[in-house]
Amino acid sequence: MNRRKGQRMKFEDISLIEDEYKESILERIIQHIPVGSSYATGGKELDAIIGFESERERKRTFEYLRKQGYLICANEKGYFMPSTVNEIRQYVRKVNRRIATESETIREPYKYLKEHDAQIEGQITFDDFEDDYGV
Repeated sequence: MNRRKGQRMKFEDISLIEDEYKESILERIIQHIPVGSSYATGGKELDAIIGFESERERKRTFEYLRKQGYLICANEKGYFMPSTVNEIRQYVRKVNRRIATESETIREPYKYLKEHDAQIEGQITFDDFEDDYGV
C-alpha cells in the first residue's frame, strides 16, 4: 500500500493489507478501546484518537472486529471492552431491544409490500426478496 506519512487509513484499505499487518493494525485499534463500561469512550473521541475519518468508518471497523470475535460493547457513554459478563449481558439486551424496535418499525411497510406484490402478476414478490435477502 502506498500511503504518505501521516495519511489516515480508511476502512476499505483493511482488505488490501496483508494479513500479518492487518492483525497489527486491528490490535492497535483495540488497544484504544477502554475496558469496563464506566470507562466507555465516545465515538467522536475515538475517531480523534484512532484516526477514523467518519462515524461510518468507525462503525464498519467495529462491525468487522466484532465479526472477528472481539467483544466491543457500547452504551450511552460510548464504546468499551467488557470487564464482566454482566456488561456483555447488558449490551446484548440493548442490541436485542433495538432489533425488536426495528422489527416493529418495519412491520407495516412489510405488510403493505406483501399486499402490493400479491396484486401484480409476473413480478418478483417481496417474499422472493425475503428468501434472497433474509428480510
